[in-house]
Amino acid sequence: MPGRRFGRAPKYHATPVFVDDRDTVYTRLQLHAACLMAGIPVVIEARHRQGSPTLRPRTLRELAAVLTLTGQPFASKAEAGRFLTLRQWQREGRIRDLRCQVPYDLHAPGGGKVGVYVCDFQYQTADGQTIVEDCKGMTSLPAFRAKARHVLAEYGVSVVEVRRGRA
Repeated sequence: MPGRRFGRAPKYHATPVFVDDRDTVYTRLQLHAACLMAGIPVVIEARHRQGSPTLRPRTLRELAAVLTLTGQPFASKAEAGRFLTLRQWQREGRIRDLRCQVPYDLHAPGGGKVGVYVCDFQYQTADGQTIVEDCKGMTSLPAFRAKARHVLAEYGVSVVEVRRGRA
C-alpha cells in the first residue's frame, strides 16, 4: 500500500525532529548520520519477511539516547519551533509551567470516558491564565475541532490553534 512504511501509515506529512537541551533541532537523517560517524550501528530501512526476525529503525528518542543527547522529540518542525519560542518566553518570565503533550480525558454526559485529547503545549501566563495550544501546519481537521470544543465544554479551557509561523 503506498504511503505505508514500517507497518503503519504516517499521521501527516511532517518531518519528525528532536530538540536537545541546547535548543538544537535534529532530523532523523542528522541523528542517523551522527550515529554512523560515531560507529554506532543503526537500521536505516527494515523490511519484514516471513520467517525472518523483525527489524525496526530506531526512534528519534532511541537515536538521541545512543548519542547521549537529552531532550524530546516532536512530530514536526513547526511544533519544535513553537516549543523553542515558548521555552525562550519561559526563560524571560513571560510564561511559566510549560508542559508538552498534556492529556485531557474526554467524558460523555453520563460520565463514561469516550476519548483523550493530547495538547501540544500547556502553560500559564504571568497573570495565571492557563493556555492550551495545538500547533498545526495545515488546516485543522474536523476531529481536532470536535475535541477542542469538547475540552472547552468539559474543562472550560479553550484550545488555541497555532499555525505555522504564527504566534
